[in-house]
Amino acid sequence: MRPIVLVLLACALFAVTNLIARLVAETQAGNAIHPLVITFGRYLSGFLLVAPALITGHASFRSRVPKLYLLRSGGGVASSTCMFISVAYLPVADVTAISYASPFFALMLAVLFLGERVCGARWGAVTLGFIGALLITRPTPDTFQVMALVPFAAAIAIAIEVTCARFIAQRDSIGTAMVWTNAVGLLITSAIMLFLWSTPTWEQAVLIFLIGAVTVSGQTLMIAAMSKGEASLLAPMFYSTLVYAAVFAWLAFGEVPVVWTWAGSALIIVSGLWLAQSSRSSTR
Repeated sequence: MRPIVLVLLACALFAVTNLIARLVAETQAGNAIHPLVITFGRYLSGFLLVAPALITGHASFRSRVPKLYLLRSGGGVASSTCMFISVAYLPVADVTAISYASPFFALMLAVLFLGERVCGARWGAVTLGFIGALLITRPTPDTFQVMALVPFAAAIAIAIEVTCARFIAQRDSIGTAMVWTNAVGLLITSAIMLFLWSTPTWEQAVLIFLIGAVTVSGQTLMIAAMSKGEASLLAPMFYSTLVYAAVFAWLAFGEVPVVWTWAGSALIIVSGLWLAQSSRSSTR
């Protein structure tokens, strides 16, 4: 029971990050800042929070795959920035749901670059989830918004990040991975800040710091849960993020998801459950 509770708490925190990003967007009228400045602040606060692990011995600056962190953190920077852009223009629940199309792209990456053989059931599962994401965006001439492509870009970046994380998890400790991921993300965004920097207000700075703190807290809870429970049991719980996002957006901004969002989210959840079941069956 405890691992399930930890996952549900982690998912709630992940939903909160999009909510905070939306709050930052609400402050833009008084002091506009580039979305990459938010991403920079997220990695800065994240690194400051995980760096003490180096002192306590729970992490090391020595990595077996340092170059791989460039790709993983690059994906993280891209996905975070796309999410921050998306929530400023689209309903939070829609953005969160569309980002869950990432398993479709992760499967394509696994086939194209890792040479993995994928059964028909898994293809069916991820295709169903992708259809769910399309239902939410409704790509017709009358309803489609170009901005809806941004969370799809976030889903692709998340897929890259997750694919790299699979390799890293087999070679580096969790603490080392957390430090390297945030450190490299901070270096990438710091270089970009040379050209895009704009000074946030104190209110914006606090909100941005909270994004990093909440993200790291959610990742820590998720890692703790995965270390204590079976992945196949916990995986379906990840989709609680969609419910949290919808409820939080309703409470904070009065956003009520339309029927297409609920229908698409339902397909994405079914897709995730189907994928988890097929993955468990293939390992038996």
